[in-house]
Amino acid sequence: MAQRRRAPAPQHRAVRAARLCACRWRSARQRRLLRATPHLRTRADTLDYGELLDWIVKQPWSTGRVVGYGRSCPGNAADWMAERNHPGLKGIIPRAVDYDMFATCFPGGLSNVVMNYGWSNRAAERNRKTLAGDAGAPGVRLVGPGGKADLAAALRQREGVPPETEGYKQITYRDDRPSVWPDSLADFSIQDAADRVSRWGGPIQSWSSWFDSATAEGSIRRFIQVANPLSVIIGPWDHSGNNAYDPLRPAGETIPPNLKEQEANYIRFAKASLNKAGRERAKIIHYYTLGEGKWKSTRSWPIPADRRRWYMASGSRLSSSPDAPGFDSLQVDPELGDITTNRWTTTAAGGKVDYGDRRPFDAARLAYTSEPFTHDVEITGHPVVYLNVTSTREDGAFYAYLEAVRPDGVSLYLTEGQLRALHRKVWNESPFSVLGPQHSFLKRDGEPLTPGQPATLAFTMHPISALLPASYRLRVSLAGSNKTNFAMVPEDGRRPTSISIAAPPVATSICRLLSGEQPILPMKRVRSSGHARSCCV
Repeated sequence: MAQRRRAPAPQHRAVRAARLCACRWRSARQRRLLRATPHLRTRADTLDYGELLDWIVKQPWSTGRVVGYGRSCPGNAADWMAERNHPGLKGIIPRAVDYDMFATCFPGGLSNVVMNYGWSNRAAERNRKTLAGDAGAPGVRLVGPGGKADLAAALRQREGVPPETEGYKQITYRDDRPSVWPDSLADFSIQDAADRVSRWGGPIQSWSSWFDSATAEGSIRRFIQVANPLSVIIGPWDHSGNNAYDPLRPAGETIPPNLKEQEANYIRFAKASLNKAGRERAKIIHYYTLGEGKWKSTRSWPIPADRRRWYMASGSRLSSSPDAPGFDSLQVDPELGDITTNRWTTTAAGGKVDYGDRRPFDAARLAYTSEPFTHDVEITGHPVVYLNVTSTREDGAFYAYLEAVRPDGVSLYLTEGQLRALHRKVWNESPFSVLGPQHSFLKRDGEPLTPGQPATLAFTMHPISALLPASYRLRVSLAGSNKTNFAMVPEDGRRPTSISIAAPPVATSICRLLSGEQPILPMKRVRSSGHARSCCV
């Protein structure tokens, strides 16, 4: 969003002008793009934003002051503008972005197939439609008499380039460099450039959601890492920001701010940043609490709360005290999936988030349920899962889901976590250890399982804030596969009956979950209150 010298336009025109500005710059650079790398995941792409800002501030209509903003991929672009430390950039507004690209594409070290293959194939199809002359295909807005020819030439040059999906097939670790890309996903993650963003020093307004891929986790990591003036907003939306989802509130209830109110909010922030007036000078998180229907604010994360341990016990119980030693067997079904309107598929393909009643899915998993709460309980933060496991394979996938169970038995999704066993080594030096056990996902830290030998898996779930009323129960369910969203681990099917974790044919496979599993939840007892709802951002 570049500030213009002429009288300010209405808000919607200002937004449109900012988008057109970026597209005009892109089109003018088609000839240079012909000489650039043809691949998406490259450091070279991120370096372009310095030149973009140079172009904007030199235009006769520009005051030389710019605010970068965008949702999803354009939001990633705003982040990389900040990394360039350009004097003309006065603020950024990244919304629903990939703060850590590995956490989006390989959460817990597991390949996110709906993003890595579904989204990538759709992006390639857009290129093909553009080259074929489909006027309705989204893409670069052409500027100048040679714009169409430049774009067609750029696309034709890339026709022989291996598809992006081939790169994902070659990634196991965060520092892997696929043969079809020049860089690793770490090189393309703004998380790894946090020191340079802090050096820039400008204000940031970061928008994310509890139910949008790993965006809430990214916002909290940003809060921990950067020194910039920062306002984080975490709501209950899908990836578009247009549809709110609160399974603990009545269906159809309006949850502010809506998309129009969000837009008005970030335009106010942009104006304040351009004029260096009235902007946030420190760091703050505004977050929505499910069930309670309230927006709250904090200047610290994790927030002060008791850490309560829950143990998976016999009889499918979730107990506040350890049970007698024992184990449960889990037969991993490669066909086990999830509802398609989940946090991962809606980010990649669009649509509303709706997890519905989880009971049909819980029936196919190991599920442990607590006794009803005798008082209201708020869970805000990062639940942590510890599993003691024994497997007959050298690797495997582990999924944990946290749910709230209503008095009528309906089970409602709250959050989840996942971990590939190969990446189980805990990274004690992580800057995010305050959130729970972290993993580097680097090649040097890979640790295959030893078949038949017990191992401990500790991982942190995606953050959440929810108020569970008295009489509700808590449920943790475990699985070894999720065909809807993630690749199977291991992928080979060469061993029949003796396989244990996620390798076909797995109908006879067994993963032993031993005693001592301890999900740890940040919980606090709360007093009943009204349900006033407002977003104080």
